[in-house]
Amino acid sequence: MKNVISFLMYSASAFVIAFVLLVPFLNAGMVNAQTGYERPPDITLKNPLTAVGSEGNVGDISKLVGLIIKALMGFVGSIVLLFFIMGGFTWLTSQGNPEKVAQGTKTMAYAALGALVVFLSYMLTNLVIKIISGSA
Repeated sequence: MKNVISFLMYSASAFVIAFVLLVPFLNAGMVNAQTGYERPPDITLKNPLTAVGSEGNVGDISKLVGLIIKALMGFVGSIVLLFFIMGGFTWLTSQGNPEKVAQGTKTMAYAALGALVVFLSYMLTNLVIKIISGSA
């Protein structure tokens, strides 16, 4: 009896989920068949690289590499923030356990050290490139 009830509950929940997910797709064809329906304007996506070059093409490979490096720097900053949060959470939930406190402290210290290494290498590389190109 217990198995039959659980089977019916799982079947009913599967039916409800399938119904909720499929109804919007079944209704889409009927909306297009109505009279007086106007097609919405085409949606276009703006190319983010158009500001760098002309007509959506990057004019110079160094500008494209610069854009990729800037995106990666933002990603590195997000990862550092994630490790700071993880270390702080470990530290705060340690409940006085010295091993957990040390683990959380090390996580935050290594995250800060990693961020320092990445950002200093970026600054040093940027400085060298500016000196070589003569724009410093």
